[in-house]
Amino acid sequence: YNAAGTTLWTAVMPGLTNGSPYELRSQATDYAGNVSTVLSTRTFQYDAEVPVSSVTFPARENAYTSIPTLSGTSSDIITVGPRSGVDYVEISVRDLHSGLYWDGGLDFNNAGETFIGLPTTSTNPWTYADATLASKYLSGRKYLVGVKARDKAVPFNIQTGLLPAVTYTFDTTAPVSSATFPGNGNFQQPLATLSGTA
Repeated sequence: YNAAGTTLWTAVMPGLTNGSPYELRSQATDYAGNVSTVLSTRTFQYDAEVPVSSVTFPARENAYTSIPTLSGTSSDIITVGPRSGVDYVEISVRDLHSGLYWDGGLDFNNAGETFIGLPTTSTNPWTYADATLASKYLSGRKYLVGVKARDKAVPFNIQTGLLPAVTYTFDTTAPVSSATFPGNGNFQQPLATLSGTA
C-alpha cells in the first residue's frame, strides 16, 4: 500500500480479521529513486471484540440479611486467535427506592450513574468488598448492581448500552405471624382446621 505523506505518513487500513495477527512493514523511497534497505516492522493483533461480564452475587431477585461483597465474572472472548484480555472492570450500585447511586465511598448520593473502578487484579472473578457500602443498605429496599468490562486493546473495547445487571433486596426485618382460630382459651370441638395470619 502506498502511504500518504512523507515525514509523517498515513495509510488506509485494509479490512482486518478480528483475532488475527498482522505485521506492518514500512519502506521509504526518495525522489532520486533510492529505496531504504532497512525495513521498519511492527507486529500487532487485531482485537475488535467487546469483553463480557456478569454478576454472580447477589443472585437475581434474591433477598439477603447481609451483603458484604459483590462479585461476578468477566472475559474477553474471540472465537479465533488470541485476545488482549480484560484490563478493567467497573460496577455501579443503585438504590431503587431513592434512585440514587453509590458514590464509591460515603453513601448513595449521586443522581447520575456512577461507576466504581475495581483493582486490575480483580477481573475474573471480580470482587467488590466495601464495609461502608454494606452498612448503608436499608432494610426493605431493592438495589441494582450493574457491571461493565474493558479490554487491553488500544484503543480499548468496552461494554456499552444495556449492561449486565442484577436486582436484589436487603431485608433484616423479621416476619410476624399470629393465630386466629381457634380463639385463645377456647374449648373447641370439632377442630378441622387451624388458621392465622402472617
